[in-house]
Amino acid sequence: MTKTALAAALAGIIGENAEQVGIKNWLDTGIPELNKALSACYENGIPGGRVIEIFGPASSGKTFIATMIMKAAQEAGGIAGFSDHERSFDPKLASSLGMETDPNTGLFVYKRPQTFEESIQIAVTFAEQVRKRKLIPDDAPLVWVFDSVASMIPHDKLYDEKGNRRAAGDYNMRDKLALATATSQSYPILAQFAEDYNMTVLLLNQIRMKPGVMFGDPTTTPGGQAAEFYASIRISLGRKMITNGKTGDEKQISGQEITANIVKNKVARPFQKAKWRVLFKEGGGALIDVIGSTVDFLLRKGFMVRDGKRIEWEGKKYFEAALVAHLQTDPDAMKKLMALVDDTGEDVPEDVAESDISTELAKAE
Repeated sequence: MTKTALAAALAGIIGENAEQVGIKNWLDTGIPELNKALSACYENGIPGGRVIEIFGPASSGKTFIATMIMKAAQEAGGIAGFSDHERSFDPKLASSLGMETDPNTGLFVYKRPQTFEESIQIAVTFAEQVRKRKLIPDDAPLVWVFDSVASMIPHDKLYDEKGNRRAAGDYNMRDKLALATATSQSYPILAQFAEDYNMTVLLLNQIRMKPGVMFGDPTTTPGGQAAEFYASIRISLGRKMITNGKTGDEKQISGQEITANIVKNKVARPFQKAKWRVLFKEGGGALIDVIGSTVDFLLRKGFMVRDGKRIEWEGKKYFEAALVAHLQTDPDAMKKLMALVDDTGEDVPEDVAESDISTELAKAE
């Protein structure tokens, strides 16, 4: 029997093969090194139609990354949605990063659900109706952010059998497992809807410490193990403060250096790392220091080298801080910097020398 005849015979028995959807679009995080770690390409980033978990300690940049991804979806003609379970979303900060937060534009949906189930239903209905009614082009991305999983309260924990709010102290051991039970029941459905309607789902999560752990990683995430199975990518974040190098009352924190470890990746090679800087603005808000982070990346990976303490650039030598300041005035700076990357499709070289942000650079920032 020929292969064609075999395929026809099988189709007659169990029907035609299902469509192999694949990834229809990618959402740029705005950070080339992070894009590379996530997708093996500096221009891609987060895959569309997948569940992504981003977790880390407080103020480690989870919502920051989510905002950049929502912005990318909007710029590609799509819509972003946000379930604010922590009640902490700052529209001014999001706007300062270039994201559209005006509800009258239709590009951003903001909800404050009371329960886990309500939040999941809103996201599923959103994706289903936007696609069925063709409110945006079929290839335009959708993003929904849950902030955070740890703050999502299952219905049975919040309400009793009669639908009344339970008292704050009226909880038992069963309630401690309620969130894990809810995620294990809902995440398989959520992952299916994400692919069916090409909606990227971002699960922002906190971390907890496992009691009594003496060896290995002592951290875990709330909500059980469902995300470990159904998320295509899991990103673990850490942070380190950027200061002016002084001590006492003169010490000032100007930003944070964020490190991302890709602990699970089903679309590219896992266990990659990325670093970038987030700088605080004087009047409030923050921004990703893309140029400074990219220079640091090129130095760490050996694509750009120091001659002593200086870096040669276009025939001149600069200290790192001066070079970053110079590049920030060049509209083609990122194009020139990324041209130095010898990206042949293979992994970039191992770190030449891991180093902290220099005192000189921190002072300049």
